[in-house]
Amino acid sequence: MNSLNTHSKLETSKNLKHGLLQNLAKMAAKISLKYNINLHAFIEYYKSYLVKIAKTTNPDYSIVELSCRTSIDRRYINHYLNIKQVSIKYPKSRLVLNEIKRVCSKNKTQYIYKHGPFQSFDSICESVVPGALTPPSIAKELMRLGNLIDKGDKYQLAVFSYMPEKDRIEQQFRILTTELNRLTNTVIYNFDQSDNQDKQFQRNIYSTQVNPANFKEIKEECTGILSDAKDKVENIILQYEENVPAETYPAFGASFFLFGYENHSQDNKIAGERQQRRDEST
Repeated sequence: MNSLNTHSKLETSKNLKHGLLQNLAKMAAKISLKYNINLHAFIEYYKSYLVKIAKTTNPDYSIVELSCRTSIDRRYINHYLNIKQVSIKYPKSRLVLNEIKRVCSKNKTQYIYKHGPFQSFDSICESVVPGALTPPSIAKELMRLGNLIDKGDKYQLAVFSYMPEKDRIEQQFRILTTELNRLTNTVIYNFDQSDNQDKQFQRNIYSTQVNPANFKEIKEECTGILSDAKDKVENIILQYEENVPAETYPAFGASFFLFGYENHSQDNKIAGERQQRRDEST
């Protein structure tokens, strides 16, 4: 009986771990797609920080021990320890775009024919990435990125002098990674502290028993409360600021955000369908 219970606990732990890994991978995938993160560069930086953080945690780790700790081949440990900037391996669509730019520059034009045996979009795709992707799929991706414009039987190469959208996306990505870094560091720090007095303040207040139809009202009330709290925290921090240049000391502060409202339209629909089923069953 005890062995069965132990087996059951191990299976539960295994399933839970897989679920957590899936959530982590899902979050990384959302960010990667939203901000067009290069997959090769992301994986290389990930491996590099696996090795570097493991070495920082235990400076006495040997190459073989780092390999065991990170599951990375020991032949590459020194490479990842010393890496400063990853060489970007461009996606196939980018290789096609580079060739289109070269051809357009040579011909002193911003246009390229979609079809044809010579210096057309199709022929460039076939010569640069033969058999890898179809020309329509590459064109669709380049148009999504704003690099090409559909002009009937031609594509126009978009010329950017100033890209406010790119600036906005980079600013969003900077804010997102900063928030994730602060949240991760705070949560891990708190888990590592045995004394509650040493822990940073960290609380989650939520309910799964609130009809999404009420989310808007709750959002408005909570936003007012959190705005007041934000002002109070800001005033306290300002009292302790010194007359020194910015970035002199590590950042210390608080983050405020509500969660659960981002899918309110879909949640409202689901809640309505569930309520309808309950009404029909009674």
